[in-house]
Amino acid sequence: MRLKHTGRMAESLERGLGEMDPQLLAAFHPRDRLAVGVCGIVSVAISHYLSEHDVHNRMVLSNPQLDIDPDLRHAAVVLEEGGADTIIDATYTQFYGYAGLSPALKAELPQFPRKKIVQFPLGEHQQLVQNMSEQASGLITHLGGQRSPQHRAPEFTGMNRHQIASILDSIWSPENLTSFQPSFETMEAGKHLARFILPKRPTLVD
Repeated sequence: MRLKHTGRMAESLERGLGEMDPQLLAAFHPRDRLAVGVCGIVSVAISHYLSEHDVHNRMVLSNPQLDIDPDLRHAAVVLEEGGADTIIDATYTQFYGYAGLSPALKAELPQFPRKKIVQFPLGEHQQLVQNMSEQASGLITHLGGQRSPQHRAPEFTGMNRHQIASILDSIWSPENLTSFQPSFETMEAGKHLARFILPKRPTLVD
């Protein structure tokens, strides 16, 4: 099973994040708000939204122990309906930052990436990883002649597509996923964010 209307959900989450944190997130263009390290709050919001409508789910936390980002912890939601587990990741676009995708560059590429929320069966993330690694490699090439010496090189600089794919693969590998136990502050913020989610009731499709 999958969630329907994820485009509308993403827009409502972006709007809610801006209203919740006017001192910080409101300063970002709405298209950037799901890519600024808010995976915990957003995952709590989606999980709470689903639970409020009796849709079975759980939250997971990835600890892939990346050499390029040792402190990375990434939260997502697992939809437990239809006899199979489906990952719902509304903040995966943050990983394009490893390829140098900044708010300024997004202004030049307003339709990239096309999907703000991705869904895939647990353990079947290979197509997502392939697409992202190809796009990330293209971004690195695009940025190669534009970056000034003062700017830090993106983490994926110097890597080929297969090396990038290996890193991205580890983020969603089931062996790196454990139960996500958010802090009280994250839980409260996520529950508040859930109030903004549209549509008001989730729709599941095969």
